[in-house]
Amino acid sequence: MDASCLRVTIKRPGTVYPLRRSLMALSVLIAYSCGPINVRMERLIEGGHYRDAAEAGYDWLRAGGNGQAAQTERVELLIATARMKAAISSKDVEKIAAFRRVYGTEDRFSKLVAHALERESVLYLETVARPRDSVIVYRRFRETYPETSVLAQVQELEVRAALRDARALKSADAYKRIRLNYGTWSNTRTLTRVAIREEAKLVYETHVRIQDDLISHQEFRSIFGALTELPSIQLVRDRELQLALDRAKAEDMLIVYDQFITTYTSWPESKRALKEIRRLRARRALKDAMAIGTRSAFDSFRRQHTDPTSIDAVDKAEIKSMFQMFETAIRNSHRIALGIGRPFIEKYRNHRFLKDAVDPVKTQLQQRLVDLPDRWSARLFRLAYPNEPGNQELLKAEMALAWSEASQPADPEKLLDYVLWYPQSDTAQQAEELLFKTGQKPVGDTVRVHVAHTVSKALGQRIQASITGCDGQRHIGLPAHSFRLNGRNMKPASDTPGRSPIDIVFLVDLSGSLLSERTQIITNLAQMDADLRVNGLNPRYSVVGFAKSVVEQRSWFNEPKPVADAMSQLPLSSLQAHEDSVGALLATTRLNYRDQAFRVVVMVTDEPLTFTAATMAKAKIKRPKNCAQAAKTAACLKACKGSKKRPAQTRFACIDRCVKTASTDHKKAYLACIKRVSEVKSDNTRPLLERKAECLERVDVTAIGTAAECRQPLAKAPKVKASLRRSLSRAGLQAYFLHPTGLSRETELEPLGKVSWARRFKYSRMDKSKGLAQSLRRVLNDILGTHLVRPKTLRNSWSTKAKLEIKRPLLWHKVSGLPPGRLLDLYRIEDRQRCHREYALTDTTGIFFREACTGPWTSLEKSEHIRPKTAFSNANSIWILTHGGQVYRLEGLTGHLEETTPQGIRVGDVVEGHGTVFLHGIKTNDAFGVWTWNTDKSAWTESALPVELGGLQTGVFVPTNAVSQHGVCLQSSSEDVWCYQTQKGAWKRSLSTGLPQDFIKPETSVIALSKTHTAGLVFAPDGTFYRTISGGRGWRHHETPLGPIKSVALSRLGKADVCASNKTTLFCSADLGRTWTKLDRIKVPDVLIEYQGHVHGVINGSLYRLERMLDRRAYAFASSVSPTDGLIRSADAKRYLASSFLSNQHTSVQVSVHGMSSQRSRIQAWLLGLSGDARPADSRVDFGPVQPAVSGRSYVQFTVSTSVDQPEVGAGRCR
Repeated sequence: MDASCLRVTIKRPGTVYPLRRSLMALSVLIAYSCGPINVRMERLIEGGHYRDAAEAGYDWLRAGGNGQAAQTERVELLIATARMKAAISSKDVEKIAAFRRVYGTEDRFSKLVAHALERESVLYLETVARPRDSVIVYRRFRETYPETSVLAQVQELEVRAALRDARALKSADAYKRIRLNYGTWSNTRTLTRVAIREEAKLVYETHVRIQDDLISHQEFRSIFGALTELPSIQLVRDRELQLALDRAKAEDMLIVYDQFITTYTSWPESKRALKEIRRLRARRALKDAMAIGTRSAFDSFRRQHTDPTSIDAVDKAEIKSMFQMFETAIRNSHRIALGIGRPFIEKYRNHRFLKDAVDPVKTQLQQRLVDLPDRWSARLFRLAYPNEPGNQELLKAEMALAWSEASQPADPEKLLDYVLWYPQSDTAQQAEELLFKTGQKPVGDTVRVHVAHTVSKALGQRIQASITGCDGQRHIGLPAHSFRLNGRNMKPASDTPGRSPIDIVFLVDLSGSLLSERTQIITNLAQMDADLRVNGLNPRYSVVGFAKSVVEQRSWFNEPKPVADAMSQLPLSSLQAHEDSVGALLATTRLNYRDQAFRVVVMVTDEPLTFTAATMAKAKIKRPKNCAQAAKTAACLKACKGSKKRPAQTRFACIDRCVKTASTDHKKAYLACIKRVSEVKSDNTRPLLERKAECLERVDVTAIGTAAECRQPLAKAPKVKASLRRSLSRAGLQAYFLHPTGLSRETELEPLGKVSWARRFKYSRMDKSKGLAQSLRRVLNDILGTHLVRPKTLRNSWSTKAKLEIKRPLLWHKVSGLPPGRLLDLYRIEDRQRCHREYALTDTTGIFFREACTGPWTSLEKSEHIRPKTAFSNANSIWILTHGGQVYRLEGLTGHLEETTPQGIRVGDVVEGHGTVFLHGIKTNDAFGVWTWNTDKSAWTESALPVELGGLQTGVFVPTNAVSQHGVCLQSSSEDVWCYQTQKGAWKRSLSTGLPQDFIKPETSVIALSKTHTAGLVFAPDGTFYRTISGGRGWRHHETPLGPIKSVALSRLGKADVCASNKTTLFCSADLGRTWTKLDRIKVPDVLIEYQGHVHGVINGSLYRLERMLDRRAYAFASSVSPTDGLIRSADAKRYLASSFLSNQHTSVQVSVHGMSSQRSRIQAWLLGLSGDARPADSRVDFGPVQPAVSGRSYVQFTVSTSVDQPEVGAGRCR
């Protein structure tokens, strides 16, 4: 035995122990003093001598610890154990907390600290929290001890304390705090439900019953509706139903009725209320349909209300409305009367209310056309009702009118029309002879022949046409394709006439992470299709989905709806599948595209471009080594998994052998996992074999997935990249890659290099409504820009001195929908803060408006009979002059429509000059007069004309000189000009009117446009116009290239675009009429208007804005480091310059490119490769370095000229 174990130290000398007691003390001392230090400390702790155990450990550590590291760590752990037990035995919360602060920072004492924390929480609950019993103490307990075992008990105590305080306060807010703070605790639901019931009683008594409005009842039901046992719930439901019914009756709006039906359909007690609401809704909808007064409005009512009572009511209302419109139209316009009367007759021929009314309408219409014939209306009436007894008289009157219009004087178009429609008449031969005398050849007007054929086909009639071609042969027949012109058959084109084909393929990633993107594509597809068609393209669509494999959709669709259906039916792949995006790109090259079609591929994905073994096989590329190794590993693992009857240890050993022979990456991952789980010794709950099995299983999944897919990024496979680029280039595809921002490997999304036929756009997933939609708009703009600068045929020749700039094309972009009818103009009532109302004036269906300039259009009450001729706005009022000569004033803010036509006056026109509204007309004594509108009296005041004028005046016009103080001006028979001075209210002879004298004529309809105070334009309907840049002091006469114009509009904001159009042609000028450009690649609108300072057009019932596509300053040469002004990017400049070379006979282009002198060879090579059809000779490209005016890098300026020979047009060619 060690001598040190027997050494006894008497601390208190002089003390005499009895023998028995001394022997017992000696035995204890020997027991606790002998053996290793850890054993001694454990015995002391077991005996409850915590302080002695800790001191013994500290003494041993101070003595040096015998140099044993493991023993030292064990002793430190025992010291911490002794201190923890000492603190717990003292039942002092502060001592336990002090222990946690000392040992809480080291992981090796985590179990001791957790045990101390648990004991501390129990002690704190018993000694502090329970005696105080308050919400604040319990809340502090939960914040301090969030994971203790008594947490559920503390939560219940806290809720009871809060419930006690709320009962004492008798406040609904106190109960509400219980519901909000403790409503999610599952163990206190019973107590929380008691608080909610008490809160519901207080809220009902103190708030709901006193307020007694719909909102308070709805809020009460939404919060406490689940408490069905409370009597107040049923009272609230009944009262809410009555309040909602009263509100719907008071507001009397369709949207309110629909909200009521949607909200209360599921309520059992709402059957009677729903029945009444549906009756009120039908009545309101019928009133709205009668206010609009169109067939589509009544048909819409029938689709929503199918009960017999509603059908009878809408039939009677439609009959009444049609009668009123017919009676108004029969007095003013034959064509409108026919457009109303014919559907009326066809629809109500067998109606039970109208059996006796159809024949009088038909007879009245026919007699009106005989008395005052209109040949177009009469012709349609005859073709629609060929068996009417009075048609012979109608035909005679129609032929007489047509012959007089065509022969006096001889009009080639009307003569051709006469020959086509009346070949059996006595004067048909005479019309043909007269037509040839005029020098016009009828065969050139193929459009009219086609229209005649179309009308005849639509009406079921056969019209005999006799036409003589340029070769002198006579062609008789009906369909357009049977005519022969100059020995060639007229057959329909394979594509839509006048439109360029474009085939668009959508590549859709089928993973679940892109489901929302697929929905956004479907949502924006219709708008994209409308913009493509209105800008002169004939689109066709296809869909290809890709995930683990490629799902090819080989059908082509001509409309957006079947494309959306096909896209929505694509399957959704699992998140673990690897996308074969390269295989999907290669699949697009195998689709059947149209000849001469512009081919576009739009790919949407959130993964880098990758390929699989199947893709490599199709591309005839050898598989990499790691793919073959992965396949071997997969086969080995599959064999091991098949032996399930073997013991687990044997099966894991098999898998271990497979992994050790796998590829380097898989082996490294496996060994790292084994090392990690082997080092964790404290996890005694699971054997080491089971933990190693997790590593094997993890590598198993990786290996099998890699072997099946052999997924590799395209950026690391140059052979596959080259093969893909060759395939896409041969197919002539333009590719667009759309992907979300924030990817970890964004650079791998553009591995094809910066080529002109591949572009990449990012979008943000944070903005669900605009992220992908904006990228699709950018794709659309790029498609339109690429198409519109890609001419197919040679255009007009230019002179050799012409300098050509790289101009931005003009495109139509849809703004909003329009109400039914032919639009005259749009007017906005707005101030600086907001737009109050917007009005649309139509010349067929009346006036429509919409609140806040957004939303659906609503017909203005009592305006359907108004047919505006001209209109203008003045001080929140809109002045309207109708075709019948009535003058109306529309108050913009309120929508009040007031007729202000002076009694006994035949109104000539209503104009505005310098803020004053003028009206001129003829009195009952045939005297000429001018009236001004008095705002205070709301009446017209006649203006005293100068005595010097005398006689009948020639007309009133508004001077275009913007600095003039004149309102309107008159020109007398002696050609003197008198102008009204607005400030003085008197007439004065004027020397400078700011308007050319040739335009001051009563028969000339003047359209005056002004850009600034000094520049202005004045148009006449015959296409002539005057232009001034000196504020009206000097004028120059011009003519538009298109001849007579139908409409004209000016852009007052931004670039000064002036556009004019007729039925078939659209011309625009960017320099206020100095030069004009024909826009033959985009659609000609029905009418041009100025709207919000820009040129807009009406196309297919919608409003489109004319916008410039791209700004030249946004382009930069690829190698440029200089400022961006005047620079061009090679990819975009290539299309623009190639367009210039191919579009004109002689072209000279001057371009400045910033860059180093060493880049000349690159620029020259790029320029000479612009187009395969027109390559400028090397000697004709002149490069020269030019120093800029300011310090900086030099830039290269070059001039390119080329010529393209056009085929000669034969002299005998029939044009």
